[in-house]
Amino acid sequence: PVYEQFIPLGDGFISSQEYTDPGLAANTTFAADDFIVPAGETWDVSYVNLAGAYFDWVENPIYAINLFIYTDNGGVPGEVIHSLTYLSDYNEIEIQSLPRVCKYEITLPETIQFTEGHYWICAQSVGDETNRWGWMTHSSPTIEYEYQWKNPGDGLGWGYTDWTAGSVIAWGDYNLAFGFYGGGLDN
Repeated sequence: PVYEQFIPLGDGFISSQEYTDPGLAANTTFAADDFIVPAGETWDVSYVNLAGAYFDWVENPIYAINLFIYTDNGGVPGEVIHSLTYLSDYNEIEIQSLPRVCKYEITLPETIQFTEGHYWICAQSVGDETNRWGWMTHSSPTIEYEYQWKNPGDGLGWGYTDWTAGSVIAWGDYNLAFGFYGGGLDN
């Protein structure tokens, strides 16, 4: 692995989903976690793994996955520097049945190169009300900043329309489960 904060998984998951039903667009949510490329290093990332769970599994998997890479803006996601939407080249591997928790092995359409610096990744499922999904937490002391979450359209009615620290909206672990991998199938 180039970078990994995947195992052990935490006990919770937080909604991060683009709703395809126009009537539910205001429910669209984003979760993001940060990572640092150390000084003097360059990472070439070809694959991303993450863990996610279905709120209510009804035999209807998500349609696709969106990945967004942001700069750091003083402890919250800043400018989007990579936007990979509607990715469908991934494996969904069940690792737990109740609730249904899956590992997602995502092949990127092209290698992303990260130079030294502080970044954020947002992973978001694409689906509808029948396949509500959340990004699993990673169980460890908080690495760098807590994950951030927002629901810009406030369709969930919580009032967190801009980036909000995980500890404000949830209990438990404040890292999200993901990993970056290079050119070989080392994930």
